[in-house]
Amino acid sequence: MYRSNALLTFLVLFCFTAVAQQRTEIKGAVADSASNELLEMATITAQDPKDSSLITYTLSDKKGAFRLTGLPSGKPVRVLVSYTGYRTDHDRRARPL
Repeated sequence: MYRSNALLTFLVLFCFTAVAQQRTEIKGAVADSASNELLEMATITAQDPKDSSLITYTLSDKKGAFRLTGLPSGKPVRVLVSYTGYRTDHDRRARPL
């Protein structure tokens, strides 16, 4: 009985590990292209390019850095960056990660 519970626990943990490995992340920084000033609190979103549904989002930190996690590996993702007073920019070539 003990051995089967241990095996079941191992298999469940292995499945969670396998699912976790199918995700990826994007890291970067947001800056003004003219002044190179780093932009705090910019919104970075990842969307499905087919229907523009939100996958995940984050905000940039004090140094303009951001990290989008939990993105599906091998599927196209559209990344948009917005900041108050600036035009929203996006990656026009939604590519698989």
